[in-house]
Amino acid sequence: MHHQLYSPELDLRFQQIKNPFQNTFEWAFDLPILTNWLHQRFNAKLFWIHGKPGSGKSTFMKFLFKSPYTWQLLYNF
Repeated sequence: MHHQLYSPELDLRFQQIKNPFQNTFEWAFDLPILTNWLHQRFNAKLFWIHGKPGSGKSTFMKFLFKSPYTWQLLYNF
């Protein structure tokens, strides 16, 4: 069923977001509030990322999404 919903444009925005400079967001995993939230998986409330336009919110989210450490925390590897 999900394959019927797929469209090539679905990932367009994600692909348009530039990758961060090397080690730019590594500090995020030193924040207990973030790591605890990831460790709780989907039992936690929303984790709100906010900031001014152009401040790097999308780049930060792409970093988190692509980081193996994010997935380790989510699934307790």
